[in-house]
Amino acid sequence: MFIQKLSKSQQSIFLTLANELMSVDGDISTKEVALLDFYKSQMEGDVKPSAYEPSAICGLFENKTSKIAMLLELIGLGHADGDYDNEEQSFIRKLARMIELDDSDVQQCESWVSKQIALISEANSMMEV
Repeated sequence: MFIQKLSKSQQSIFLTLANELMSVDGDISTKEVALLDFYKSQMEGDVKPSAYEPSAICGLFENKTSKIAMLLELIGLGHADGDYDNEEQSFIRKLARMIELDDSDVQQCESWVSKQIALISEANSMMEV
């Protein structure tokens, strides 16, 4: 949904972070892989994961738009398997600190993603899916 707000180099780092997030709980679900494939389909050309230095990541995501866009997509990925667990939440909070976002930013993003999931569930229920 917001992946296009990231530059090609940011998208590349996003892929690396997404792979790290999916692995953090020791279980990569087919729903997570499918969502990651969807993200890739929305990216500029042939984007590949790339390494990053944790100390330099804040400079790579230099404005609030790119920081929030990345966080929203990663939190959505954390929810993809229906279990946004403690390891994933911890990963998100650590990343948020690295990109100089505070806990209230993370809470707002988590709340927004939860609302979107609830709305999709409600729509599916209305359609009797």
